[in-house]
Amino acid sequence: MIAAPLLSSSHVPSSESSNGLNPAERGALSSQEASTGTREVLGTQGASELMDAETSHTPPIATGASIAAMHSHSQQSASNSESGGVAPSAEADHLSTEECPQDEESLGTILDESSGDDIDNPKFGPILNDDEDSSAQKKTHITLPTWLQKRYSDICSELNRLKEQEKLPPCYEQGTFIMPMKVLIFNLKDVIQLEPLIFYHLEFFVWFPHLLVNCIPCPACRAAGRRCKSDGQPVVLRLHSLPQSPRHIIDLEYNTYIIGQRYYCDHKECGKSYLSWSPAIMDILSPVVTSQFTFYLTGRCGISDRVLELLCHCFQYSVGPLPFLELLRHNHLAFYEKRHWLYLSMIEHRKQTPYFSQLALFKQYGDAPDGLLSTGEHTQQWENSW
Repeated sequence: MIAAPLLSSSHVPSSESSNGLNPAERGALSSQEASTGTREVLGTQGASELMDAETSHTPPIATGASIAAMHSHSQQSASNSESGGVAPSAEADHLSTEECPQDEESLGTILDESSGDDIDNPKFGPILNDDEDSSAQKKTHITLPTWLQKRYSDICSELNRLKEQEKLPPCYEQGTFIMPMKVLIFNLKDVIQLEPLIFYHLEFFVWFPHLLVNCIPCPACRAAGRRCKSDGQPVVLRLHSLPQSPRHIIDLEYNTYIIGQRYYCDHKECGKSYLSWSPAIMDILSPVVTSQFTFYLTGRCGISDRVLELLCHCFQYSVGPLPFLELLRHNHLAFYEKRHWLYLSMIEHRKQTPYFSQLALFKQYGDAPDGLLSTGEHTQQWENSW
């Protein structure tokens, strides 16, 4: 039951005075008389705040007079809506259509206007298909830094040489997937002239699942039921080449780069190629093998399972994505600063040696080895292309 508005009887519209008016005029008259009655009950201050609240798009400051005015106004509106005398105002219609779009086209227009420069950001572009030949696709993201590309090319050359000799990668012989396997202190053992590149943490994860199983059947031929015509055995994939660039993975403190293997099917009716981290390949491998691949790939890069687990825990305890991003960035900066401090400490230690005067000038930490672009600036541009 709705309580009657606190208005005197002299301000309640009578049926005789509004009998000759149409519904819209009766509604306007009722609103005008209700507003007049509200002014007399609440006084000038409360009615003024009420009128400001009705005409302003921003919510007014809640005072005692304004709260009482809005309470009385809501009761009057409910009473008039029951009698069907008050028509919705034009301002209310304008707000309902402008602030709350009902159709998908209007909503899409608002989203496009509010999205800003994100539309042209390459990291929001279409996801490339890793299973196809990279030369046939147009890449819009920035290339690797020169020093990182050179290091990746050197490792790929070593892996190709070992493959021709039918030898395992050195990390597989040691029972690990990580290259290089040496800790930083062992890399500094016989080094006289210090370089910032030595202190950069470059961790490569070599993912060659064909070395963990006997053979990898072709996913497309397996789904189509094709077999070899010679012996009737399932069609297996052949080794192709290594990718032109590694897959970038974000970990808790540093970045990891995956080195994969490209496979191809030599069946005449297939001819597809796959990368070792393709979902089609991962679905064929056994759970024991796939459990060693502890990464979750995205359109451009990927994250480790530790980052994903921490992200889930943060969301569970009401920590949003922006604080989590700052936490992750702090961990990376802390790891970078520790390496920077170690580089400066080693230079200070070199000053105590008799051959210090014969050494060349030490490069500033963070400068790229090619001298064209600093590592920090290039990394920032590279991150913007993910």
